[in-house]
Amino acid sequence: MSEKEKMLAGLTYNSRDPELLEQYYVARNLLANLNNFTPIDSEQRNELFTLLLGGFGDNVWIGGNTVVLPGITIGNNVTIGAGSLVTKDIPDNMLAFGNPCKIIRPRDYFCGCLLELFSLVGKFEGTA
Repeated sequence: MSEKEKMLAGLTYNSRDPELLEQYYVARNLLANLNNFTPIDSEQRNELFTLLLGGFGDNVWIGGNTVVLPGITIGNNVTIGAGSLVTKDIPDNMLAFGNPCKIIRPRDYFCGCLLELFSLVGKFEGTA
């Protein structure tokens, strides 16, 4: 069993294994490149995210200090709250957060509530 296989299985492994070190440095280089992209470079940034993390859909927002485990797929139009530990796949159009990350509700529900709130504020401002 290779050191990488041991690591992925949750067993004790040698973190100085040449194969693991090579992958570590490749990931560090990709992250450095990712941090240097501007918002205009969204297509290139998304390609790097896919290389680093795997399956991410379109219009995905991931809060700071979030950990996404290897092999996890995150669907389209998903919001992951800050500080979450994502251990399971998240389907399309969901709001999820927590440790471990859990689906809280469909994202459409949340957006619908905001739209309703904004329309009420508009009506209130119009009566003044």
